[in-house]
Amino acid sequence: MAVTRKALCGFLVFCTLTLSGCVQTTSKLQPSGEWIPVGETQEKDIISIDTGKYKKENQTASVWVRVDYRNPPQPTLNAIQFYGKFDCDRETYQIQRKIQLGLEGETLQDEIIEMESKSAPSDSTEGVVLERVCFEDKTENTKGL
Repeated sequence: MAVTRKALCGFLVFCTLTLSGCVQTTSKLQPSGEWIPVGETQEKDIISIDTGKYKKENQTASVWVRVDYRNPPQPTLNAIQFYGKFDCDRETYQIQRKIQLGLEGETLQDEIIEMESKSAPSDSTEGVVLERVCFEDKTENTKGL
């Protein structure tokens, strides 16, 4: 099977564009580490958002969220981070990436997620974040966002 130079060049261009698109997509989804606490879960876990990657356009807010566990659900799990988009009009959210962190801050699991929009109950982690990023004029201590 003979491969022509034109076909080989086309294949290499395709691979380069595909890989650069993947790198750009995942690099956009990296937290900056500028965490500020915004609330607690019912279990008293600390909920923080990354102000370095916070973005709000129209009625959609995109932000990294971190939950630091006081009593982890697994012995080696210290925190979870996720990148979410919050629809302020519908009061829904979508998680696009989730990272589980170990006791030393190492990545235990890192996954890209494609999920349907879900409702954000006010007493959930997502509900606390939605209130903060969408309705900041209604919440206390919103300076800095």
